[in-house]
Amino acid sequence: DFETAADAQFVSLAPGEATTETVQYTTQSGDADAITVEVVSDQTRVERTVNVTEPSTDPTAVTLSVATPTVSVGNSTPLSVSADSPAGSDDVTSETTITVATEDVASVDAANASVTGLKPGTTALTAEYKDLTDTKTLTVEGTVEHYTGGDGTASIGDIFSAIDDWRAGHTRLEVVFEIIDIWQTD
Repeated sequence: DFETAADAQFVSLAPGEATTETVQYTTQSGDADAITVEVVSDQTRVERTVNVTEPSTDPTAVTLSVATPTVSVGNSTPLSVSADSPAGSDDVTSETTITVATEDVASVDAANASVTGLKPGTTALTAEYKDLTDTKTLTVEGTVEHYTGGDGTASIGDIFSAIDDWRAGHTRLEVVFEIIDIWQTD
């Protein structure tokens, strides 16, 4: 019979049986890089040195969160980034680089952890933290003010621009109708 001692409790094994025991240890200085495990039978004593490694706290994944994946021109939405590791999840927004694929469609304000829509379109937002990346899509919708310049007048060109953006999914049909109403009253 072989016996293993884990926390001063012995486990008996019959010939041919096997077991796995978890050994927890704490060193005074925290600097041990190996422990020795001893297995003793009635006839044989076997010692093995086992290397000790701390569980990794390195992140395994990063997640970019966009509070609102669709914003209007001139409006902003908050961004946050979390990093997942075996130790848990941490907010790493302030330590992350966030870029916009189409810089004329949106811009990132790193200091305020937000993204602002600049013109109608769709763009990719990419967060990079310690060589890990996550990408989300942001859609920026046109507003009546965007197409008309905010002066209360509309041209036929404003209408066609809004229709083109509506076809591309970058503005709402209601915006097109509002621009047509403004144009008709001019």
